Amino acid sequence: MTEVARIRQLLGRHWPGHWNGLPPQRLPRWAASTLYETWLAPGDDGAHVLTLRGHHDDSWAETRYALRRRVLTSCQSRGLPVLPPVPTTEGEPVAWLDGLAAELTPAVKGAVPNQFAPPQVDVMITAALDLREGLDEVPPELLRGLAAIPAASPARDWRAAVVRARHLLPAAERRPDVWGWTATSVLRGVLAAGPVLATAAQRRPPASVVHGAPHDDNVLLSGGREPQVLAILGFDELHAGDRLVDLSVIADTAARVRVGETARRRALAQFLARALGRELLREGEERFLMPVLLARTVPVVVELMSRLLREGVGGPALADRLDRLDPMRKVNVHQLLTGAEVQPCC
Repeated sequence: MTEVARIRQLLGRHWPGHWNGLPPQRLPRWAASTLYETWLAPGDDGAHVLTLRGHHDDSWAETRYALRRRVLTSCQSRGLPVLPPVPTTEGEPVAWLDGLAAELTPAVKGAVPNQFAPPQVDVMITAALDLREGLDEVPPELLRGLAAIPAASPARDWRAAVVRARHLLPAAERRPDVWGWTATSVLRGVLAAGPVLATAAQRRPPASVVHGAPHDDNVLLSGGREPQVLAILGFDELHAGDRLVDLSVIADTAARVRVGETARRRALAQFLARALGRELLREGEERFLMPVLLARTVPVVVELMSRLLREGVGGPALADRLDRLDPMRKVNVHQLLTGAEVQPCC
């Protein structure tokens, strides 16, 4: 059976009322990843996106999908522009095919990519804070349900990652090409983040429902000078954990505004004023934001640098990912949010 035939059979069996029988189209690689594939399914009530994800070793996947659907429905009831999955004919949030979870959601076309001009950043901050407020208000039983299952992506040890970065740095410094320079800069940033990371160990927060990635890729905007939020996506990392994870990602997104240091300071000040004004942050909690985010991202970026130095190749996709993970920017954001002085590394 061809791929298209397999998708047609899946749609016809589980979502016949939302697919008009026309051939589905596989979306390009930039719209998916190595972890899942996406298809555009035409329908009389509008196009939908069919996403297939692998869960061969995850015995909790079915429970996680059911809880995620309920969280999305709760957020939607509060007016948030989220996209709960379309139920199957059996009333389930996903259909299963050879260990793959198939999920159908309405298709929304936004301006791709976000440009990080001040108006865009302002709208993204507002939408992400709205989401954080909505997650704080989900029914307690959903939080208890998420807390009872293992995280899909367990946190890795940032301390071991810092030690590994120190061992990798000499090899990066010896490599005389652009990727050697890149790895050197990134690894030095990891080591400079050490004093900031130490603050993360001081935090023992109560569990909250956490989106995990409320950044620009997951806040879909319209184009133009006055962008509007079309949808909030990316609930794959939904879990019970530290709510400052979401707020740290929002602060880091604000700091990616593209028109200079003054605009960065202004965007971070706006974020902080709004978060404090809505009581999403308590006075003084801003000192934990970048430590919380660095604790999540440092192990990832060190693994990427290890692979780069081992395999000897990079590419545009790696450069884009490093722009989001950049540890030195997070150190700078920590300084701007708190006024703290961080000693330079190396």
